[in-house]
Amino acid sequence: MLINSRLYGLPAWEMLGGQVRDRIRAYAWIGGDRPHEIASAARARREQGFSAVKMNATAELDFLGTPRLLAEVVERVQAAQAEGMDVGLDFHGRVHRPMAKQLAKLLEPLGLLFIEEPLLSENLEGLAQIGQLVSTPIALGERLYTRWDFKPVLERGAVDIIQPDLSHAGGLLECRKIAAMAEAYDVAVAPHCPLGPLALAACLQLAGCTPNVALQEMSLGIHYNVGHDLLNFVTNPQALTPVDGFLPIPTGPGLGVEIDEAAVREAHRTPHRWRNPVWRTRDGSFAEW
Repeated sequence: MLINSRLYGLPAWEMLGGQVRDRIRAYAWIGGDRPHEIASAARARREQGFSAVKMNATAELDFLGTPRLLAEVVERVQAAQAEGMDVGLDFHGRVHRPMAKQLAKLLEPLGLLFIEEPLLSENLEGLAQIGQLVSTPIALGERLYTRWDFKPVLERGAVDIIQPDLSHAGGLLECRKIAAMAEAYDVAVAPHCPLGPLALAACLQLAGCTPNVALQEMSLGIHYNVGHDLLNFVTNPQALTPVDGFLPIPTGPGLGVEIDEAAVREAHRTPHRWRNPVWRTRDGSFAEW
């Protein structure tokens, strides 16, 4: 499909049924893995033109914790909201159910965009329980890879937003099928994408042809970017540059971005070898990163 869309000079969304929107709301990350300096980070995103941000709720937590730890999460959200930001909060599957229930309930009055992975995605029973406990939209999906992985999540009514990662979940066509399944359950799609320009461009093609795509994650300035940033490897950065909090749907052929191959080859001379951090709780046991 992508080869044909390049060959015929058409955007991929044209090959998938045609355009349903000309822009999609985007959000940027603040705060890092262990959230800090939230107000200044949210202010910087606002000055970039964003109206929405996402941050990790907390670092590693024990099964049981103190009210002080939960209160700190609320304070961080309020600091971002005070800068005019809508906030999505990522629990990252690192919070166990006894704490996740308390935290979700405490956060409910703040009017979050969503809470992401309040529990790990395999814990559908617990996710459904939290969904019945609070009205805040629940999101997950970065650890699910096919229609068959998403099917029980949708059937259970456990979530309000799914977040397939196009780089992991079968690519553009498979994720279009996943989104169509979700639409039948009135579930929104907000693709997971803390990645590079090709991944983001593919997400924008999905947004261009898919009615229930509601929000797009992007990695501009994310804390994982070391030495390079999202727009360093494209020759048409305007295609992936947010305007008034929205990303335009690319209209160029294929994915709508042009890769700077010389920059990619130069960066490959000193490649980055990613390894997940190893986290431990206070008693020395392993914690979910």
